[in-house]
Amino acid sequence: MQIERNRLSVRTLCQIALLIALTIVVRMNTPILPVLGRIEFATVFSQLIPILFGPVLGGISAAVADFVGWMIRGGGMFLWQIFVLEIVKAVGIALMWRGLKIKNKLIRLFLIILVVDVIYVAARTWVLIDVGIIQAEAFWIALSPRLIATLVFVIPKTYIMHLLINIHEKYIRKEKQQ
Repeated sequence: MQIERNRLSVRTLCQIALLIALTIVVRMNTPILPVLGRIEFATVFSQLIPILFGPVLGGISAAVADFVGWMIRGGGMFLWQIFVLEIVKAVGIALMWRGLKIKNKLIRLFLIILVVDVIYVAARTWVLIDVGIIQAEAFWIALSPRLIATLVFVIPKTYIMHLLINIHEKYIRKEKQQ
């Protein structure tokens, strides 16, 4: 029985490691648009981890993805505020996923992504002002295009994440139970 439990934990760790690697690779290869900034497709993978594996593993994986991504990027200032914001975002997603009692997974996922992404964009912009990267007077100027880009990509992200969650539940959890 102990061997079976360890095999499952190795499987879970491998799944999490794969999602972290996808997050880092996609984040590093996503273009930065002049006005809108970086379009965050990588959040599809990073937001899946807390939904599939819970708040503890979600928070740890967010920390690992943010720190390893910063190391691979090679340089620049490490913003501990954004590091903490990533962890809080992952834990919040997991708690909202478990706490919302909406039966339709697609609607529940849409609401979570909408709320979390809008709050995250506003908080990240505020952190960039706090550390002096963006001028305080330009908060709304910096926030508006990022919010528009976030809102435009909420629906595609929702459908992609819904598809990946269904694939995980249908194939991976099914194998796990057998």
